[in-house]
Amino acid sequence: MSDQAKLLLVDDRPENLLALEALLRRSDAQILKAESGKRALELLLEHEVALALIDVQMPELDGFDLAELMRNVERTREIPIIFVTAGLHDQDRVFKGYETGAVDFLVKPLEPRILASKVNVFLQLYRQKQLLIEANAQLLEADRRKNEFLAVLSHELRNPLAPIRNSLYILDRATPGGEQARRALGVIDRQAMQLTNLVDDLLDVTRITRNKIRLQKQRLDLNQIVHRAAEDNRTFFERNEVQLTCELAPASAPVNADATRVAQMVGNLLQNAAKFTPRGGHAHISVATEAADVVVRVVDNGVGMAPETVLRLFQPFMQADQSLDRSKGGLGLGLALIKGLVEMHGGTIQAQSDGLGKGSAFVVRLPLDAEAALEKPAERARGPRICRRVLIIEDNLDAAESLREALELGAHEVEVAHSGPDGLEKARSFRPDVVLCDIGLPGMDGYEVARAVRQDPALRSTFLVALSGYALPEDLEKAAAAGFQHHLAKPPSVDTLERVLSELLETPQPMRLG
Repeated sequence: MSDQAKLLLVDDRPENLLALEALLRRSDAQILKAESGKRALELLLEHEVALALIDVQMPELDGFDLAELMRNVERTREIPIIFVTAGLHDQDRVFKGYETGAVDFLVKPLEPRILASKVNVFLQLYRQKQLLIEANAQLLEADRRKNEFLAVLSHELRNPLAPIRNSLYILDRATPGGEQARRALGVIDRQAMQLTNLVDDLLDVTRITRNKIRLQKQRLDLNQIVHRAAEDNRTFFERNEVQLTCELAPASAPVNADATRVAQMVGNLLQNAAKFTPRGGHAHISVATEAADVVVRVVDNGVGMAPETVLRLFQPFMQADQSLDRSKGGLGLGLALIKGLVEMHGGTIQAQSDGLGKGSAFVVRLPLDAEAALEKPAERARGPRICRRVLIIEDNLDAAESLREALELGAHEVEVAHSGPDGLEKARSFRPDVVLCDIGLPGMDGYEVARAVRQDPALRSTFLVALSGYALPEDLEKAAAAGFQHHLAKPPSVDTLERVLSELLETPQPMRLG
């Protein structure tokens, strides 16, 4: 929206125009002057006008005729008109003026304060109207991007299902343990991980938008995080035949940050560079300390971005070139997620590109923790595997049975129940060490199950782990209040479950988020 609204003054006498201009001159308005109705029409076609002050008595095309012409043209139909006249003695002329669209009449000689007050009211109305138009345009654009995003989401969620079903068909017919079976298992594992990552991105963006993410901050050396992320993603670059180089700060680069979230940010930026850099290309990640910041730069010589894309790149539902995104996969949520996480750490992120085909650079700045005494976590000695008695309470039959079989491969003794009441009954007969309990259960929900377990003297030492897709802070608080000691968001990996089972202590612990 332009800072200056435009006022159109129409009078056949130049001295009247000069007088009006002197009265109405203001910094937030531009004044257009016309000495005839014809010239006024020309200006109306060239400019968007907020208010027209029109003299009634003009030769050739008088004020009423001009107003009538304005009302017959879509572009000028809604412009408010104030007629300026030498007198209002003829009531028929007054009615005619209002019929042609006048909002007011001012009688000469004009009272400056009244004139300025009326003009100010119409300028305020004009600006409010412009703000509403802009807000509506933004809503329409957001709705369009949302619809595009939902179409992409549907496409991306379906993509992994075909190879998974094909691989299941192969597994059903291939020789167990043979090469075909191993390849099919690899496909299922990769595609299931892709689905998990898509859902995780969706949940994370929603949590950031609602300010529901809790950061677990600690003192970190960003050199270590970046080096580990570069090594973790190196095979991705090698598979795409893109060279990756890494340059760390000569001294430590201390920050106070959430290690998991920072690794997620850096990993997403590296994966973008690998995706959008053609074979034979190069990507470089570096860490440096600059003044009060630790700066991570990811630079590539890939496909680059148009200027208009750079401006909107971090918006949720924003997609860059559609054909490119669809060939590379993904939801286009990664950068919106990174921006949210960076800002939660008190930092900034900037995207740069000289244009299509000229590569891209992403610069993340996080506050330097200058006084940090970096602490190395003590290495935990690994003891022998401990087998547990585990009760799974889950109403999804496939999820329950597949989890049972996975844990039984780890030599745990496992029982399964598919409802809250059935789970309580089995807990009393099976006496498990650990209960892995879904929250949304039929009969009684997971919170009720946890409370019942805690009230049973025979089960009070049982370790309760909530398995749920609900992982917002209020959900964790409800789980802890009900008696759960650990919370894992679905779907948990078997490695994570094994880690939880191996770390259990005999005494109750405060609830943790795994």
